[in-house]
Amino acid sequence: MTQTVKQVFIEEFLAEAQHVYQGASMLRDGARIKRGVVGNKVHYPFLGAVRAVPKTHRAPVIPANPQWGRPEAELSDWHVADLTDVFEDIKTNVDERANLAKSFMMAIGRQEDMFVIQALESAAATAATLQRMPSTISLMKAGRVNARFNPRENFVGVNQDATTAGQTVTKPSSLVGQCLARLINNEVPENGDFKMLLPGFWYEAFASDNVIANQFYGETDISRRGLKGRKLYSHGIELIFMGDRKATSTDIQTVGAGWDPADGKAYCWEKDSIGLAYGKDPSLEVDWIPMETSWLTCMTFSAGSVAIDPHGIVQVTDGPTAIDGLLSQ
Repeated sequence: MTQTVKQVFIEEFLAEAQHVYQGASMLRDGARIKRGVVGNKVHYPFLGAVRAVPKTHRAPVIPANPQWGRPEAELSDWHVADLTDVFEDIKTNVDERANLAKSFMMAIGRQEDMFVIQALESAAATAATLQRMPSTISLMKAGRVNARFNPRENFVGVNQDATTAGQTVTKPSSLVGQCLARLINNEVPENGDFKMLLPGFWYEAFASDNVIANQFYGETDISRRGLKGRKLYSHGIELIFMGDRKATSTDIQTVGAGWDPADGKAYCWEKDSIGLAYGKDPSLEVDWIPMETSWLTCMTFSAGSVAIDPHGIVQVTDGPTAIDGLLSQ
Protein backbone atom coordinates (compact mmCIF):
# COMPACT_ATOMS: atom_id res chain seq x y z
CA MET A 1 0.00 0.00 0.00
CA THR A 2 1.38 3.39 -0.95
CA GLN A 3 1.33 6.16 1.58
CA THR A 4 0.53 9.69 0.56
CA VAL A 5 2.57 12.66 1.71
CA LYS A 6 0.38 15.18 3.42
CA GLN A 7 0.49 18.58 1.71
CA VAL A 8 0.92 20.27 5.08
CA PHE A 9 4.06 18.18 5.65
CA ILE A 10 5.61 19.36 2.39
CA GLU A 11 4.62 22.99 2.87
CA GLU A 12 6.07 23.05 6.38
CA PHE A 13 9.31 21.44 5.21
CA LEU A 14 9.59 23.88 2.31
CA ALA A 15 9.05 26.84 4.63
CA GLU A 16 11.79 25.60 6.96
CA ALA A 17 14.15 24.83 4.08
CA GLN A 18 13.64 28.19 2.42
CA HIS A 19 14.33 30.03 5.67
CA VAL A 20 17.60 28.19 6.18
CA TYR A 21 18.55 28.43 2.50
CA GLN A 22 18.42 32.23 2.54
CA GLY A 23 21.06 32.27 5.26
CA ALA A 24 23.24 29.37 4.19
CA SER A 25 24.78 30.56 0.94
CA MET A 26 27.31 33.37 1.42
CA LEU A 27 28.32 34.17 -2.16
CA ARG A 28 25.18 33.78 -4.29
CA ASP A 29 24.52 37.51 -4.08
CA GLY A 30 27.99 38.14 -5.49
CA ALA A 31 27.22 36.80 -8.95
CA ARG A 32 25.12 37.67 -11.98
CA ILE A 33 22.40 35.00 -11.99
CA LYS A 34 20.61 33.33 -14.88
CA ARG A 35 17.71 30.98 -14.21
CA GLY A 36 15.75 28.54 -16.32
CA VAL A 37 18.70 27.50 -18.49
CA VAL A 38 17.81 24.74 -20.97
CA GLY A 39 20.64 22.35 -21.83
CA ASN A 40 23.92 21.71 -20.07
CA LYS A 41 25.75 24.89 -21.14
CA VAL A 42 25.03 28.61 -21.07
CA HIS A 43 26.94 31.59 -22.46
CA TYR A 44 27.33 35.09 -21.05
CA PRO A 45 27.98 37.25 -24.14
CA PHE A 46 29.78 40.53 -23.57
CA LEU A 47 30.91 43.28 -25.93
CA GLY A 48 34.54 44.35 -25.92
CA ALA A 49 35.67 47.96 -25.67
CA VAL A 50 35.68 50.20 -28.73
CA ARG A 51 37.21 53.63 -29.30
CA ALA A 52 36.40 56.68 -31.37
CA VAL A 53 38.67 57.62 -34.29
CA PRO A 54 39.11 60.93 -36.15
CA LYS A 55 36.76 61.49 -39.06
CA THR A 56 38.39 62.59 -42.29
CA HIS A 57 36.24 64.88 -44.44
CA ARG A 58 34.34 62.88 -47.11
CA ALA A 59 36.31 59.75 -46.29
CA PRO A 60 34.51 56.44 -45.63
CA VAL A 61 33.61 55.69 -42.04
CA ILE A 62 35.80 53.15 -40.28
CA PRO A 63 33.92 50.26 -38.66
CA ALA A 64 34.61 49.92 -34.94
CA ASN A 65 34.61 46.12 -35.29
CA PRO A 66 33.89 45.38 -31.60
CA GLN A 67 34.93 41.98 -30.32
CA TRP A 68 32.37 39.76 -28.65
CA GLY A 69 33.24 37.37 -25.84
CA ARG A 70 31.13 34.32 -24.97
CA PRO A 71 32.38 32.78 -21.71
CA GLU A 72 30.68 29.44 -21.15
CA ALA A 73 29.30 27.94 -17.95
CA GLU A 74 28.74 24.20 -17.92
CA LEU A 75 25.95 23.01 -15.64
CA SER A 76 26.32 20.03 -13.32
CA ASP A 77 23.68 18.19 -11.29
CA TRP A 78 23.69 17.89 -7.49
CA HIS A 79 21.52 16.29 -4.82
CA VAL A 80 21.33 15.60 -1.10
CA ALA A 81 18.93 12.98 0.28
CA ASP A 82 18.06 10.94 3.36
CA LEU A 83 15.53 8.41 4.61
CA THR A 84 13.21 8.94 7.58
CA ASP A 85 12.09 5.60 9.05
CA VAL A 86 8.49 5.79 10.27
CA PHE A 87 9.23 3.67 13.34
CA GLU A 88 12.22 5.73 14.40
CA ASP A 89 10.23 8.89 13.79
CA ILE A 90 7.58 8.02 16.36
CA LYS A 91 10.10 6.82 19.00
CA THR A 92 12.26 9.93 19.18
CA ASN A 93 11.66 13.50 20.23
CA VAL A 94 13.90 14.85 17.47
CA ASP A 95 12.20 17.10 14.93
CA GLU A 96 13.86 15.43 11.97
CA ARG A 97 12.04 17.51 9.37
CA ALA A 98 13.47 20.74 10.68
CA ASN A 99 16.95 19.26 11.07
CA LEU A 100 16.91 17.75 7.59
CA ALA A 101 15.78 21.09 6.16
CA LYS A 102 18.64 22.88 7.87
CA SER A 103 21.25 20.30 6.94
CA PHE A 104 20.11 19.93 3.32
CA MET A 105 19.89 23.60 2.51
CA MET A 106 23.19 24.47 4.15
CA ALA A 107 24.78 21.77 1.98
CA ILE A 108 23.10 23.21 -1.13
CA GLY A 109 24.25 26.70 -0.15
CA ARG A 110 27.86 25.58 0.30
CA GLN A 111 27.81 24.01 -3.15
CA GLU A 112 26.51 27.25 -4.64
CA ASP A 113 29.42 29.03 -2.97
CA MET A 114 31.80 26.52 -4.53
CA PHE A 115 30.53 27.46 -7.99
CA VAL A 116 31.40 31.11 -7.32
CA ILE A 117 34.80 30.19 -5.83
CA GLN A 118 35.58 28.03 -8.85
CA ALA A 119 34.87 31.00 -11.13
CA LEU A 120 37.11 33.26 -9.01
CA GLU A 121 39.96 30.75 -9.12
CA SER A 122 39.51 30.31 -12.86
CA ALA A 123 39.73 34.07 -13.35
CA ALA A 124 42.93 34.20 -11.30
CA ALA A 125 44.46 31.54 -13.52
CA THR A 126 43.50 33.56 -16.60
CA ALA A 127 44.87 36.78 -15.11
CA ALA A 128 48.22 35.08 -14.49
CA THR A 129 49.03 35.74 -18.15
CA LEU A 130 48.82 39.49 -17.45
CA GLN A 131 51.61 41.54 -15.92
CA ARG A 132 52.19 40.67 -12.29
CA MET A 133 53.90 42.97 -9.81
CA PRO A 134 55.82 42.16 -6.60
CA SER A 135 53.99 42.16 -3.30
CA THR A 136 53.70 45.61 -1.76
CA ILE A 137 51.39 45.26 1.25
CA SER A 138 50.98 43.26 4.44
CA LEU A 139 48.39 42.68 7.13
CA MET A 140 51.04 42.47 9.84
CA LYS A 141 52.14 46.09 10.37
CA ALA A 142 50.82 49.59 9.86
CA GLY A 143 52.49 51.90 7.37
CA ARG A 144 52.09 54.07 4.31
CA VAL A 145 50.87 52.84 0.95
CA ASN A 146 53.49 52.88 -1.79
CA ALA A 147 52.05 50.73 -4.55
CA ARG A 148 53.15 50.63 -8.17
CA PHE A 149 50.31 50.08 -10.60
CA ASN A 150 50.82 48.08 -13.76
CA PRO A 151 48.18 48.23 -16.51
CA ARG A 152 45.41 45.63 -16.19
CA GLU A 153 46.79 44.38 -12.89
CA ASN A 154 44.87 41.56 -11.22
CA PHE A 155 47.03 40.62 -8.24
CA VAL A 156 47.60 42.21 -4.85
CA GLY A 157 50.23 40.60 -2.64
CA VAL A 158 50.13 40.38 1.14
CA ASN A 159 53.75 39.85 2.15
CA GLN A 160 54.12 38.29 5.59
CA ASP A 161 57.79 39.25 5.90
CA ALA A 162 57.79 42.68 4.33
CA THR A 163 60.58 44.02 6.55
CA THR A 164 63.23 41.67 5.18
CA ALA A 165 62.01 42.25 1.64
CA GLY A 166 62.36 46.00 2.14
CA GLN A 167 58.82 46.64 1.01
CA THR A 168 56.29 49.11 2.35
CA VAL A 169 53.53 47.60 4.50
CA THR A 170 50.02 48.71 5.30
CA LYS A 171 46.88 47.70 7.22
CA PRO A 172 43.75 45.73 6.23
CA SER A 173 41.68 48.74 5.14
CA SER A 174 44.46 49.73 2.73
CA LEU A 175 44.57 46.18 1.38
CA VAL A 176 40.89 46.60 0.45
CA GLY A 177 41.62 50.04 -0.99
CA GLN A 178 44.41 48.71 -3.20
CA CYS A 179 42.14 45.95 -4.50
CA LEU A 180 39.56 48.59 -5.43
CA ALA A 181 42.30 50.72 -6.98
CA ARG A 182 43.27 47.85 -9.27
CA LEU A 183 39.67 47.29 -10.30
CA ILE A 184 39.24 50.98 -11.07
CA ASN A 185 42.54 50.90 -12.95
CA ASN A 186 41.04 48.07 -14.99
CA GLU A 187 38.19 50.48 -15.80
CA VAL A 188 35.62 48.68 -13.70
CA PRO A 189 32.86 51.24 -12.92
CA GLU A 190 33.31 52.85 -9.50
CA ASN A 191 29.59 52.45 -8.73
CA GLY A 192 29.73 48.66 -9.10
CA ASP A 193 28.60 46.11 -6.53
CA PHE A 194 31.91 44.97 -5.00
CA LYS A 195 32.52 41.90 -2.83
CA MET A 196 35.62 40.56 -1.09
CA LEU A 197 36.06 36.95 0.06
CA LEU A 198 38.52 36.60 2.96
CA PRO A 199 39.72 33.70 5.15
CA GLY A 200 37.80 33.54 8.41
CA PHE A 201 40.89 33.91 10.57
CA TRP A 202 41.62 37.30 9.00
CA TYR A 203 38.44 38.67 10.58
CA GLU A 204 39.94 40.04 13.81
CA ALA A 205 42.60 42.04 11.97
CA PHE A 206 39.97 43.65 9.76
CA ALA A 207 37.40 44.25 12.50
CA SER A 208 40.01 45.92 14.72
CA ASP A 209 41.29 48.20 11.94
CA ASN A 210 40.58 51.72 13.21
CA VAL A 211 39.51 52.83 9.72
CA ILE A 212 36.95 50.06 9.24
CA ALA A 213 35.58 50.53 12.78
CA ASN A 214 35.71 54.34 12.64
CA GLN A 215 32.49 56.24 13.40
CA PHE A 216 32.84 58.14 10.14
CA TYR A 217 32.81 54.91 8.12
CA GLY A 218 30.12 52.85 9.85
CA GLU A 219 29.53 50.84 13.03
CA THR A 220 31.93 51.65 15.87
CA ASP A 221 31.32 48.58 18.05
CA ILE A 222 32.23 45.91 15.51
CA SER A 223 35.05 44.53 17.70
CA ARG A 224 32.72 44.32 20.69
CA ARG A 225 29.60 42.85 19.12
CA GLY A 226 30.90 41.21 15.98
CA LEU A 227 28.76 41.03 12.87
CA LYS A 228 25.52 39.80 14.54
CA GLY A 229 23.65 39.77 11.25
CA ARG A 230 25.29 42.97 10.04
CA LYS A 231 27.72 43.30 7.16
CA LEU A 232 31.27 44.62 7.35
CA TYR A 233 32.34 47.11 4.68
CA SER A 234 35.51 48.91 3.72
CA HIS A 235 35.78 51.35 0.78
CA GLY A 236 32.20 50.41 -0.12
CA ILE A 237 33.20 46.75 -0.55
CA GLU A 238 31.26 44.08 1.34
CA LEU A 239 33.71 41.91 3.27
CA ILE A 240 32.76 38.21 3.45
CA PHE A 241 34.72 35.98 5.84
CA MET A 242 34.57 32.25 5.18
CA GLY A 243 35.95 29.38 7.22
CA ASP A 244 37.49 26.13 6.05
CA ARG A 245 35.15 24.38 3.60
CA LYS A 246 37.37 21.42 2.66
CA ALA A 247 35.39 18.94 4.75
CA THR A 248 31.90 20.33 4.17
CA SER A 249 31.72 21.13 0.46
CA THR A 250 32.86 19.43 -2.72
CA ASP A 251 34.74 21.22 -5.44
CA ILE A 252 33.11 20.86 -8.85
CA GLN A 253 36.20 19.37 -10.44
CA THR A 254 38.21 17.95 -7.53
CA VAL A 255 36.24 15.90 -5.03
CA GLY A 256 37.05 16.95 -1.47
CA ALA A 257 38.89 20.17 -2.36
CA GLY A 258 36.55 22.93 -1.21
CA TRP A 259 37.56 26.42 -0.06
CA ASP A 260 40.90 26.31 1.76
CA PRO A 261 41.65 29.56 3.61
CA ALA A 262 45.07 28.26 4.62
CA ASP A 263 46.61 29.05 1.23
CA GLY A 264 46.86 32.78 2.03
CA LYS A 265 44.57 33.86 -0.80
CA ALA A 266 41.54 36.12 -0.96
CA TYR A 267 39.43 37.57 -3.78
CA CYS A 268 37.87 40.93 -4.56
CA TRP A 269 35.46 41.29 -7.47
CA GLU A 270 32.60 43.21 -9.02
CA LYS A 271 29.32 41.28 -9.10
CA ASP A 272 28.79 41.35 -12.88
CA SER A 273 32.20 39.76 -13.51
CA ILE A 274 30.91 36.38 -12.25
CA GLY A 275 28.05 34.40 -13.83
CA LEU A 276 26.01 31.83 -11.92
CA ALA A 277 23.46 29.91 -14.01
CA TYR A 278 20.71 27.52 -12.90
CA GLY A 279 19.21 24.82 -15.05
CA LYS A 280 17.16 23.66 -12.05
CA ASP A 281 16.62 25.76 -8.95
CA PRO A 282 17.01 23.96 -5.60
CA SER A 283 13.80 21.97 -5.11
CA LEU A 284 12.38 19.47 -2.66
CA GLU A 285 10.78 16.07 -3.23
CA VAL A 286 9.30 13.80 -0.55
CA ASP A 287 8.37 10.23 -1.54
CA TRP A 288 7.23 7.11 0.31
CA ILE A 289 9.53 4.09 -0.14
CA PRO A 290 7.50 0.97 0.82
CA MET A 291 10.46 -1.45 0.89
CA GLU A 292 12.23 0.83 3.39
CA THR A 293 9.10 1.85 5.34
CA SER A 294 10.61 5.30 5.15
CA TRP A 295 10.10 8.73 3.66
CA LEU A 296 12.75 9.70 1.12
CA THR A 297 13.49 13.40 1.32
CA CYS A 298 15.62 14.65 -1.57
CA MET A 299 16.76 18.10 -2.64
CA THR A 300 18.25 18.65 -6.08
CA PHE A 301 19.63 21.47 -8.21
CA SER A 302 21.63 22.00 -11.39
CA ALA A 303 23.96 24.96 -11.83
CA GLY A 304 27.22 26.21 -13.30
CA SER A 305 29.48 29.26 -13.07
CA VAL A 306 31.98 31.19 -15.15
CA ALA A 307 34.20 34.25 -14.88
CA ILE A 308 32.65 36.64 -17.40
CA ASP A 309 35.43 39.25 -17.31
CA PRO A 310 38.65 38.43 -15.38
CA HIS A 311 39.55 42.13 -15.28
CA GLY A 312 36.74 42.59 -12.78
CA ILE A 313 38.39 40.14 -10.35
CA VAL A 314 41.46 40.69 -8.17
CA GLN A 315 43.27 37.91 -6.33
CA VAL A 316 45.03 38.64 -3.04
CA THR A 317 48.13 36.46 -2.67
CA ASP A 318 50.79 35.55 -0.10
CA GLY A 319 48.60 36.32 2.92
CA PRO A 320 48.88 34.77 6.41
CA THR A 321 48.03 31.08 6.38
CA ALA A 322 47.09 30.59 10.03
CA ILE A 323 45.39 32.58 12.74
CA ASP A 324 48.67 33.19 14.57
CA GLY A 325 50.08 34.75 11.41
CA LEU A 326 48.08 37.92 12.08
CA LEU A 327 49.77 40.21 14.58
CA SER A 328 48.11 43.06 16.41
CA GLN A 329 48.57 46.47 14.87
